[in-house]
Amino acid sequence: MKSKSQRVSSVDVANVANVSQSTVSRVFSPNGHKVSEKTRKKVLAVAEELGYEPNIMARSMVVKRTRLIGLVYESMDNEFYIKTVDYFTKYFQENEYFVLLFKLAKGQNLEEQIQLAMRYNVDGLVITTAMISPESISWCLKLKDTPIFLFNRVSEGIELNSVCCRNYDGAYSVVEYLVNKGKKNLLFISGDKNASTNAEKESGFNDAVNRFGIKGRMIGDSFSYECGMKAGKEYVDGDYSDVDGVFCSNDYIAMGFYDYLRHNTDIEIPSGLALVGYDGIVDNINYPITTYRQPLETMIKETVRVLVGFNERPSNKTMHLSYSGEIVEKASV
Repeated sequence: MKSKSQRVSSVDVANVANVSQSTVSRVFSPNGHKVSEKTRKKVLAVAEELGYEPNIMARSMVVKRTRLIGLVYESMDNEFYIKTVDYFTKYFQENEYFVLLFKLAKGQNLEEQIQLAMRYNVDGLVITTAMISPESISWCLKLKDTPIFLFNRVSEGIELNSVCCRNYDGAYSVVEYLVNKGKKNLLFISGDKNASTNAEKESGFNDAVNRFGIKGRMIGDSFSYECGMKAGKEYVDGDYSDVDGVFCSNDYIAMGFYDYLRHNTDIEIPSGLALVGYDGIVDNINYPITTYRQPLETMIKETVRVLVGFNERPSNKTMHLSYSGEIVEKASV
């Protein structure tokens, strides 16, 4: 038995188990199923007896894979992105990949965080930021050997992998749902104007309003609770008395709007006004707001599956994954 200062190696395990070093490596790799059950049990028993733990960094030098995934994010003050990081970490670890988080500070260029991630030789990169500039896209396109996914973003016409909810269809279905509830004059509270997801929702809202022959207006400019509060004040102070339904580009906007009306007016929801959010985070927050729930966990599981597949079987194919959500009814319509 080696002393505590001496790390037990795969060679030590191989010698005691009377197998090759490559067999030991396979037992402790994702390809462990290729080793017979009898041999696998013998190697694991010897490894436990010797106190052996595989050195992931050493293995990465041999196979030229680090099994590290870079995840770039902007903020954790939104439940949607807290759950996003949680699910990505969970499902990558289930595949024996490990997530490195890179926070994009306000005013910082995305390229800086991508360059930092690449210094760790990540096997893939997931970008969850609300907006991505043409310059950043050009920079990403140069990284031919590293699969990159834009998460919850649209990248049609661009050779970057992407996964998102079908936001146009989601917004259209919310308008149709409100029309079926008898609403004829809708207000859409928008998120960030430069975000592709918001642009899709605006387009879906406008097309549905025109298709059903009802009135529709827009205000708002960010995906924030404060935007909802500001919109609530504008709704009360402005000429919106004929509005009978409000659709918000995300749940945080809807929460802010709901709170402004609750604390500053006598307007009752839903008797005086219908309110619908978007994303589905109100499932876990004490707000009775009807919402369009994105299939977040499914979107992440599929992103992980495809990205891991790219590493196991390299491909130049660009993937655009999109998923439909569903309306979850609560007490605001």
